[in-house]
Amino acid sequence: MYTLVPKELYDKDEKKTYLKYNTKVNDSDYISADEINELNIKNVYIPYVNVNNLLVDKFRNINYFHFNSALLKRFSMQKELKLFCSCQHK
Repeated sequence: MYTLVPKELYDKDEKKTYLKYNTKVNDSDYISADEINELNIKNVYIPYVNVNNLLVDKFRNINYFHFNSALLKRFSMQKELKLFCSCQHK
């Protein structure tokens, strides 16, 4: 449950609006946004609050982000083009 929004169009008060077109958003949902400076976008998503709360209880202070944010940052650093293909025959 995420969407990517260009920074120029991003408004922190509209996070729920960005997501409602891709998924069902409840009034009680907490919505986060990661900044991906390398691509000039925001990754808006609903974090797993239960998991985050469990980790905060265990480790006190955590930083969390959506897995796509990490992937996009990493992919943006690659200088050469690569293609990976996984084929299965059934």
